[in-house]
Amino acid sequence: MGAIMAIEELPLKRIRTDAGDVAEYSSFRDAMNALSLAITDLRDAFQALDRKVVSDLNVLDGEIAEVKRHVSELREAVEEIAERAPASIEEKIEEIGKIVEEKVVPILEAVEDLKSVREELSQALRLVRLLNLRVEHLEARMVNVEEEIKRLRVLVLGSSEVRLVGR
Repeated sequence: MGAIMAIEELPLKRIRTDAGDVAEYSSFRDAMNALSLAITDLRDAFQALDRKVVSDLNVLDGEIAEVKRHVSELREAVEEIAERAPASIEEKIEEIGKIVEEKVVPILEAVEDLKSVREELSQALRLVRLLNLRVEHLEARMVNVEEEIKRLRVLVLGSSEVRLVGR
């Protein structure tokens, strides 16, 4: 790039003629030599750039091959996971089902048993209340019977006293 700037700045000596200004031969020759050197420098720069691009492309090609290999490995791993996942998930669901059967079902059965016991206790409580009412009724009848026995005793004793006295 420096050579191009130098070419733009090459001063040409001019000679005036009737036909117009013409570049002086030595000045023109020097300018052409400078131009030739600038073109050579450009060619060398393009060759160096070409070598660098080829080198960078080779490096990129190696990196791309490595990335392709990694992508291929990842694809295989993903396919393997996709193949194993449903079976693994199904196994886990079966394990969870077994755990539920082992742990939750007995609890639910115990709850059902407790409901049954609760119903039985409720029935037993109702029967105890009924028995309590019957016992209270029997106690009331016993009190009545005792009073009746006392009354009869008074009558029986009272009439035997009367007989003894009247004898």
